[in-house]
Amino acid sequence: MKKPIVSMTERDRRFYEERLRAFLPEDIVDAHAHVWLERHKAPAPAGPCRTVTWPARVAREQSGEDLEESCRLLFPGKRVVPLIFGNTLDQADDIEANNAYVAACARRGGWPAWSTEGLPAEECVLRDGAPVACDITHPKYERRFSEMVRRWFSAGPDGLNADGVKVDGSLSLPTGPGLKNHGNLWGLELQRRYLSILYEEAKRCEPGKGSRIKS
Repeated sequence: MKKPIVSMTERDRRFYEERLRAFLPEDIVDAHAHVWLERHKAPAPAGPCRTVTWPARVAREQSGEDLEESCRLLFPGKRVVPLIFGNTLDQADDIEANNAYVAACARRGGWPAWSTEGLPAEECVLRDGAPVACDITHPKYERRFSEMVRRWFSAGPDGLNADGVKVDGSLSLPTGPGLKNHGNLWGLELQRRYLSILYEEAKRCEPGKGSRIKS
């Protein structure tokens, strides 16, 4: 028999009903959730490594169904929409299989995913001709990204009027052979370009908001 995804006690349920249900909005966006299957991961190295390994101590895998059930158990009566990512951090992992799995979970659950789906190939970083990431060095994608940031911070009718933003996974940049982008900019310089556009656009929306970007 499979263990419960989350163990909820009677005290947990009572606390949720008395303290949290009315406080939380009806619609919740989880802005950073991972889905992967154990077969997508290579065996963990025996010695020290430079990748994040603590999730493996919590769960060997988190399927889309597990994530959905966790949201149902933790936030009963609420609609939770996760923005999903994969969890393949090592070149030995089956990155292609995990990417395909993330896309399948996104389609099945109607969830957004951090991917290049729907983006023109010319606005993407390419690996051997195939899109692998958004290309912040391309003028067209820079305009698209700037408009997205404007909507985050704008107090207008189409904006979210956010007070700030936290950039997570800021070093998750495409690496390795066969890559091509519009500006031929790579590594930390590519990341610097991304963050500078984010900062300047936030500051343009409202002075002071650029200082509320945390990485």
